[in-house]
Amino acid sequence: MLSSNILDKLTNVNLENKFNEPSVTSFIDCDNSSFPLYTVNSVIVGSGAAGLRAAVELKRRNVDVIVVTSMLYAGTSACSGSDKQTLFTASTGKNGDNVYAVAKAIAAGGAMDGDLAYVEAAGSFLAMDGLRLYGLPLPEDKFGAVLRYKTDHDEAGRATSCGPRTSRLMVKALSNEAMRLGINLLDDCTIVKILKKSYEERVDGLIGISKKFINDNNKLGIVIFKCCNVILAGGGAGELYKHSAYPYGCVGTVGLALEAGISVNNIQEQQFGISTDKSTFAWNLSGTYMQAMPRIFSQDRDGNVYNFLKNYYRSTKEIASNIFRKGYQWPVHAQKMLNFGSSLIDLAIFREIQKGREVFLDFLHNPDIGNDGKPFSLNELDEDVYAYLKNAEALLDLPIDRLNKMNPLSVELYRVNGIYLAKNPLKVGVNHQHFNGGIRVNIWGESELKGCFAIGESAGTHGVTRPGGSALNSGQVFAIRSAQFIENQNSHVDEDSIDLKKIKEILDFAGKSFNNKGISLQDLRQKVQTIMSEKVAFICNIKGLQEALKTIDQLIESVYKDGITVKHNSQLFSIFEWKNLLIEAKAIIESLIFYISNGGGSRGARVICSESASSIPQASNEDLSDFRIVPENIVKRNEIIVVKYDGSNTLIRERKVKDFPNLDDIFFEKNWPDFLNGDIFN
Repeated sequence: MLSSNILDKLTNVNLENKFNEPSVTSFIDCDNSSFPLYTVNSVIVGSGAAGLRAAVELKRRNVDVIVVTSMLYAGTSACSGSDKQTLFTASTGKNGDNVYAVAKAIAAGGAMDGDLAYVEAAGSFLAMDGLRLYGLPLPEDKFGAVLRYKTDHDEAGRATSCGPRTSRLMVKALSNEAMRLGINLLDDCTIVKILKKSYEERVDGLIGISKKFINDNNKLGIVIFKCCNVILAGGGAGELYKHSAYPYGCVGTVGLALEAGISVNNIQEQQFGISTDKSTFAWNLSGTYMQAMPRIFSQDRDGNVYNFLKNYYRSTKEIASNIFRKGYQWPVHAQKMLNFGSSLIDLAIFREIQKGREVFLDFLHNPDIGNDGKPFSLNELDEDVYAYLKNAEALLDLPIDRLNKMNPLSVELYRVNGIYLAKNPLKVGVNHQHFNGGIRVNIWGESELKGCFAIGESAGTHGVTRPGGSALNSGQVFAIRSAQFIENQNSHVDEDSIDLKKIKEILDFAGKSFNNKGISLQDLRQKVQTIMSEKVAFICNIKGLQEALKTIDQLIESVYKDGITVKHNSQLFSIFEWKNLLIEAKAIIESLIFYISNGGGSRGARVICSESASSIPQASNEDLSDFRIVPENIVKRNEIIVVKYDGSNTLIRERKVKDFPNLDDIFFEKNWPDFLNGDIFN
């Protein structure tokens, strides 16, 4: 048994804010206004685990850096997680690991560059050990090896965890180190535009909006950053979806990059899964939440209860075993909807909610009886399920007992958020959870815009699927890599003046917000989130996507012409966020249409349906012919969709994935001079 003190320490993680605020360098005068200017080598946009790691790595390399964040400790790193939130790295288990094999596992889902996969694998040792050095309490055995287990898309068992709050504990360790190093952080500031040099494709700075700078001489709260490096680490655009496992207000930085003409990779590749959403307490119900095998039921508005999984699976054993498998097959997976697989549960939940019912996990009761009429029994489970529970010493009577045995932290986590799994059923849905695609970067994390880097969920480094926890690892690895590259470039902020026309563009667009001609911010959010959740979620078809695109295009035209109406200056940062989110929504939808129109089929979390498709999910008592699944086109695993926005149109193309590096060509004596001379950065 774990003491309440240990449980509290790993779930109720308090974060301090003792950051220094940077000093304004000077002021820029424009249109009878005066805007504060910060001059600094590097600006990091975002204060999650990836952004803070980049800040620490830069500061330790004596690079002048400022972290800019819209709301400190309010993003996915600090506020999201799962039962055992996973960090996926090369393993210390048994005989150690092969970095090349790790890279192969990371890229196994397809549509991922081999060189990026190898970078993530090779860098995982340093990424993890640095976190441990900064104070992340990763569990070890008595020999000093980090404890491991299997996660999604992980056959070797390379996952490790500090519990439900792994990424929040990462943020705590990294923020403490950042504060110790004296890193400056500007909170409550939203970046709304990336500035580029007029004479080359190179970053020149940023424009932000902050309520703290609103005054008579700066009615919008505009703030300017003059810098030679920008690291975009603002996460994913969870706000695009009504049904989302993201915290409120997550807009990411991909739309910001698209607006600046920066290309993105695989923006159509996302993850969806069973979770509680942001209307209550946004949390992914993977791992032991499902391996405890709770009862799953639905309830209509009149209070009638439905044992709906009975209509999909053939027996109680099949229901229980597939609930268990959702633990390590948690994200929706198109192929696992067929042949009575575990993602048939996702489809079943989706259909219940479409009927207007609410769906619950009940940890006080075992799964309901299936079509064979046999009651649930621990002795009537698939062999792999029984073996896992036996090894975990969790062959106990009730789901809550099994969950407490396997992972008491997962129960405690909900308790500290006012939700008691030992008392009440838990309302759930199949919600949007992660972007696998994002800004196109090279092996150092740099985008095609020189000096502009992207790390974490902002970066499009992942393929169709990925091992659970590899996203946390990727953010850490590329934080280190981008800092290494920036240090090597030894760049300095030039004395060129900021392009005042870009500031005037911001002022002009903001000026439309009070003419009462444009759509209201609230109505825009509602329309975008509804169309994305209904037409661009895990189940989609070409007709629905075309309808969604038509709606988004109409909204873009309206917003560019008449602006977005707000009630107060303090809301102005949101009009730029949503202007950029519209561009990102357009990119996602057009990428999906392009993918399907060019022969792409169902893969990962994207279930592409068509009346002409022949694959229909099997169910014991349900007609699922409305969900005819277009099979995956394996050829597409070797291709990546690239999208660029030119100010009015999205330019879309396919490219081949990059190969894995040829390690036979690397030899110590031959390659050592490349490192010493800095040639590895060329």
